[in-house]
Amino acid sequence: MAGRITRTSPREAITKEFGVTRFGEVDWHPRYSVAPRQIVETIIFINGEKRLGPMRWSFVSPTAQAESLRSTHGPRPRVVVR
Repeated sequence: MAGRITRTSPREAITKEFGVTRFGEVDWHPRYSVAPRQIVETIIFINGEKRLGPMRWSFVSPTAQAESLRSTHGPRPRVVVR
């Protein structure tokens, strides 16, 4: 079973620590109990640029037998950055 995570860092700290250059629409309030299947801020690397945006945190066990369980995450996530 997957655990929960905490995210309390402000935007400035994330920019400095990870070199993020573009930001999507995210809620910057501290989050203390982020659970699987919730939206979480994620850093991705596209065309030499680090971007931060919302994505669904998901985990499907490799032992899942039903096709419906293996495909619950749907198509590849898309980050919209303005």
